[in-house]
Amino acid sequence: MCLEGLLTAIYAVATDSTTIGLVIGIATTFTSAILTYNYRQNKEKEKLVGALTAEIGQMRGIEQCANSMEKRNSKPSEGGLDPDSLPPGKSIPTVVYESNAGRIGLLDQETQDKYVEFYSKVIQYKSIMSAARSDGGVPDADLDDLYNSIEELSETRKSLIDEEHGDNLE
Repeated sequence: MCLEGLLTAIYAVATDSTTIGLVIGIATTFTSAILTYNYRQNKEKEKLVGALTAEIGQMRGIEQCANSMEKRNSKPSEGGLDPDSLPPGKSIPTVVYESNAGRIGLLDQETQDKYVEFYSKVIQYKSIMSAARSDGGVPDADLDDLYNSIEELSETRKSLIDEEHGDNLE
């Protein structure tokens, strides 16, 4: 008897129009919150990728360095390196990446990997170039790594820009 009474009470509450309205209202609010959250997350991702791509577009020093290395007849460890042939550090900005590093997790794994790998190399080579321009105390292995890899980094730069903006690279 007790169970039957409980079921009757639950049925009465569940079929009450106020309860149905409340459940629909809660479900609608919950669904709306999830959709709004997803929309905002997607907008944040788009803004982050756009900002990173814009910064990458400003990294003209990478292309300058690649052109300079391409004109060489030998590796820097074999023929020396004129520090003036390297671009200044400001021609390879990384401020957007560095100030948004904590937000990279918003991106899908493949996109994260692409940007982190690219920027890791950029920061490494930017450091090598800055050291070579200031005092020249850079190990030959680092200079040779820069010489051997800067063209690939330049190509990666172009492909990241092309992925976001099409073929509008300067």
